[in-house]
Amino acid sequence: RYYSKWYDRKSDCVKAEAEYRNKPTPNKLHIKCIDVAEAFLKAKKDTISIRTYKKYDRYIHREFTRFYDMDIDSITPLALKEYFDNLEGAATTKNNRRSAMKGVFRYACDFYGLEKNPMERIPCFKVQNTAKKHDMNIYTPKEFMALYNAISPKYEEVKVFLWFVYWTGMRANEARSL
Repeated sequence: RYYSKWYDRKSDCVKAEAEYRNKPTPNKLHIKCIDVAEAFLKAKKDTISIRTYKKYDRYIHREFTRFYDMDIDSITPLALKEYFDNLEGAATTKNNRRSAMKGVFRYACDFYGLEKNPMERIPCFKVQNTAKKHDMNIYTPKEFMALYNAISPKYEEVKVFLWFVYWTGMRANEARSL
């Protein structure tokens, strides 16, 4: 009784498992992916930012068209993996698309009785740092003083701003926020 407490032989266990896996699902949903996606967008319209809503709307209506006519419960993790593997673009863009589709399936699980979210099997795409970041130009105090003294006295507020930014070590995006 090595394989299970119900089966004495491995072949009996394997046969029973195969029968279980091939058994038809009695409660097939017969709900199209596009219908769930539309309901998801309608439900989320007031709960997410306008920017996110527009992004989700664009992804669902322009990019997920291959899944429109499929029943929501017939879309497999393998089909989704193949779709995402063939997508062009950066990992961040793929992750945004993944998030939109995962939301649709989560909505189907919550409100339509979908048993499992197939997007749970699709991992996030790793952002690869292949692009070399630009090198920062760091001015020495001597170079900074040359720049500072080269600014005309009529731009005193610019001189004060540069002095503050340089001696506090502020980054460019922080300085732009001021």
